[in-house]
Amino acid sequence: MIARYVRPQMGEVWSDAHRLELWLDVELAVTAVRERQGAVPAGTTDRVRSKANIDESRMLEIEARVHHDVIAFLSMITESAGDDARHLHVGMTSSDLVDAGLVKSFAHPGGNITGINDLSDELAAKRLELLNEALPGASRVALLLNPNFPATPKIAQRVGSLARTLGIELIRVDAQDPASLDAALDSFARSRPDAILLGGDALFVVRAKELVARSNAMQIPLVHYWPGTAEMGALISHQADIMYNVARAAYYADRILKGAKPGELPIEQPSHYELVVNARIAKAFGIELPARFLQRADRVID
Repeated sequence: MIARYVRPQMGEVWSDAHRLELWLDVELAVTAVRERQGAVPAGTTDRVRSKANIDESRMLEIEARVHHDVIAFLSMITESAGDDARHLHVGMTSSDLVDAGLVKSFAHPGGNITGINDLSDELAAKRLELLNEALPGASRVALLLNPNFPATPKIAQRVGSLARTLGIELIRVDAQDPASLDAALDSFARSRPDAILLGGDALFVVRAKELVARSNAMQIPLVHYWPGTAEMGALISHQADIMYNVARAAYYADRILKGAKPGELPIEQPSHYELVVNARIAKAFGIELPARFLQRADRVID
C-alpha cells in the first residue's frame, strides 16, 4: 500500500499484526468447537486466548530459521501459551513429516497432526521420468530449486539418483527470491540446458508466467508442477490433482469438527494426478513427441 494514501484505520486493518491476530482468531474458533465436542480439554481456548502473545519480531526470527510462516506462528504462540497451544492447527500438507519427527507414521500419525502428504520429492522424480520419455535426447537438464523449501534436500536426492540411472547430467541451480530467480534464468541463456525441471516452492508458482515466457524465449522446454502452467506455455505440467486434495482437506476438517482425533486419522497419499502436454509448444520448438508419451497424457494442447 502507498503510505500517503493510507489512513490510520486502514493501515491497521492491513497490518501484519492484524493479520496474525486474525490467524489466532481462526485457530481459537476451531479449538472452541473441538472443546465443546470434548476433543480438547475444557478451558483450553480461554487459556490460550489469555496467554498468547503476538510478537511480530519474534515470529520473523523463527521464520528465518524454519522457513515456514505457519510453523513460525504456532511456535511463537506456543512460547507464550505453553502446552495448551498443542491443540491448535490440526491439519497440514507437507513432504517430510515422518523424517521431521512431526508424526509417528502416515498410517498412525499420533499427536495433533493429520492431512494430505503432497509427495513433493517423489513427484519431482516422476516429472524427470516423464521428461526423459518425452525428450529422450535431453542429456543435460537444469533442476531449479529453492534451497529454503523444506523438501528441497529430498527432491535433490531423489531427482539426482534417477538422473544418474538415466544417464542425464543434472545441473542444480538455486533461486530463493525474484532476484536470484532472474539470475538463474540469465544463466540458462549463457549455458543452455536441454530442459528445465522445477523442484518445489511457491516462488515458482507466483513467477510461473515469467518462467514460462523466458524459457520459451530461449526455446528451452519447461516442466512445471502447478495446474495451468502447460496452458501458459510449459511443455509439460504434472501434479497431484489440487482440487481433489482441497476436497479431501474439507473431509478432514469435517471429521475433526465432528469429534475425530487428528492423530487417529491416517495421512493420505495423493491418488489423483494430471499430466498435461503442450503439443503446440513442442511443434514451435521443432520437437516431435513420441506417440506413446502423448497417449499417457490426460490432456494434450494442440
